[in-house]
Amino acid sequence: RSRAELGGWWMAGMSLALCSWLAVALAAVLGRAAADRLGAFRGGGGTGLRFVGLALLAASIVGLSGLVLQLPPIGLVVASSPVLAAASFFWIRGRGAGVRAGIAAGAVAFLVCVKLFTMPGEAAAEEPRLAAQRPDDVVLMTWNIGGGAPRFPAADEGKIPAVAEAIQRSGAQVVCLQEVPSQAYLDKLRAALGTGWRGKVGAAEGGAAAVMSRIGGEFEDAGGGFAGGGAVVARITTDAGRLNFVSCHAPPGRRSEERRSLADWVLNTVRASEEKTVVAGDFNIDPERGWTFLDPVLSDSRTRDRGTWRALSVLGADPGEGGRATASLGRRIDWVMVDARMPVSDFRLLESERRAGMDHAPVVVRVGRDLDGEEGGLAAR
Repeated sequence: RSRAELGGWWMAGMSLALCSWLAVALAAVLGRAAADRLGAFRGGGGTGLRFVGLALLAASIVGLSGLVLQLPPIGLVVASSPVLAAASFFWIRGRGAGVRAGIAAGAVAFLVCVKLFTMPGEAAAEEPRLAAQRPDDVVLMTWNIGGGAPRFPAADEGKIPAVAEAIQRSGAQVVCLQEVPSQAYLDKLRAALGTGWRGKVGAAEGGAAAVMSRIGGEFEDAGGGFAGGGAVVARITTDAGRLNFVSCHAPPGRRSEERRSLADWVLNTVRASEEKTVVAGDFNIDPERGWTFLDPVLSDSRTRDRGTWRALSVLGADPGEGGRATASLGRRIDWVMVDARMPVSDFRLLESERRAGMDHAPVVVRVGRDLDGEEGGLAAR
């Protein structure tokens, strides 16, 4: 979808391949040292047994590396397994089979990496059907301001002026943020934006959801109870009734059950209120992307994640559905679910507002307070 995204996939694929080959090399050294120390199996064992032993030891090293890098160890092992198998085969059979073994192992590793960093095919983005703009529309921005994995810098105070300028340029009146480190960080961001802004950060650890508003409102930590996940609500009273804006950050990685729990909480809360609501944030679910070998790292159940997305669709429609990626590696995981009773008059993906270390772009949506019988709003699907 872009050269930058293609570069990200190449980086992911080559990094995984390099780590896998290094793990096999280290496993071979450790295995030989252990055999020498024990005085057993020295040069013994069939090719198949040595291959299995080397591959398992290399997989263990990859899993431990995942713990150090704060990546899902099981997912990393599954994603690396084809390269680990090819590298282990070459290590065991390389000298005996010569060039043919090297070519075979290299070809398998290359094909695996191609599958890993091959992006979904280019598709024409669907343009949302937009309603006419009105003076009393509300401009909403959602933005994950944290860093990418592994160990990219998270949101830091040095970026607050740049984040504030991006929000001001967008004209946003309500801002849903994710991976906000603390209430103190949000207070400094509000100060940089100027007077009139209020907001709250959720209690979740590891980068919580937050919501800010310059058109008033009451704020509530919607909970969620997950490290790196949760939701915060801004309840704004208008002449068209009360409007709710929910900022969500679903837990990343192999935690699909927790993502579903958060979605269920939002569904039950929103439907119980029967008030017009917009739910926005980083859901860490991309049902539009094709499968790659990186998926075992990103999710432990694509089926459960797809079910979660279908459940969230009950809340309304996302004007960006079928559009461009919002996060790294070609993923569209930042969603804005707009109540069917609220017309959408603008949708923008501000790719140019990304800052160094960020792996998400802000999304801006302009919503009306009610339809008043006018056509053009998005209907729930």
